[in-house]
Amino acid sequence: MKYGIIFLLSTIVIVLLGQFSVIVHAFEEKTVPEYLPPLKSQENKLLQEPSDKLITDIKEIASVLCQNLEYPDPLTGDIAGGLLVATFVELDDLYFTSSFGRYLAEQLMTEFQQRRYNVVEIRKSRSILIRKQRGEFGISRDPSEIKREISADGLLSGTYTAGPEHVLVNARILDNRTGKLLAAATKRISRTAFIDSMLNRSFSSEIEAEGVMYMKELGKPGDDE
Repeated sequence: MKYGIIFLLSTIVIVLLGQFSVIVHAFEEKTVPEYLPPLKSQENKLLQEPSDKLITDIKEIASVLCQNLEYPDPLTGDIAGGLLVATFVELDDLYFTSSFGRYLAEQLMTEFQQRRYNVVEIRKSRSILIRKQRGEFGISRDPSEIKREISADGLLSGTYTAGPEHVLVNARILDNRTGKLLAAATKRISRTAFIDSMLNRSFSSEIEAEGVMYMKELGKPGDDE
């Protein structure tokens, strides 16, 4: 009887030790050493966050502009006849912009097209330019390569002002025929290293005055000038 009890207790101890060993082994497998570098997917997420936030801010600008249109329907509304999008410029110098101002315009073109508006690309070349070892180019800022007359109901333009911590962006949609303000939006965007890098790449239209081309027509064909 005595030996039977001892054998039973020994068996229970052995079983418990075995279960403990399994638990410890499983914990060791799931624990990642602290010295290992982050996964590539985690690094990419960190790198993408500044640009993702900027895209979200621009989406909000587009949404407010659409909401403020009196007749926002893409097919029958205020800008059903087409929307031109111009580069955003600095508030204190309307001939001065940067990569940030250009990017605002580019992303707003995307946002309005995704909302089914008729967005007109004013930089479309008359033909495709093919350059060996460089690629095929369909848009241009060379006045000699683009059309001199563009028809559209509305013009989306705006200004930005860079402060120490934020960039204030003001966007507006104008009626090309009358100059009437159809919609407006303001957004305060937090400055990041990504935005600063674009603000540092600046451009002035006064540097190459001979390259400036003034569009004669920005409204519908047949409208009074």
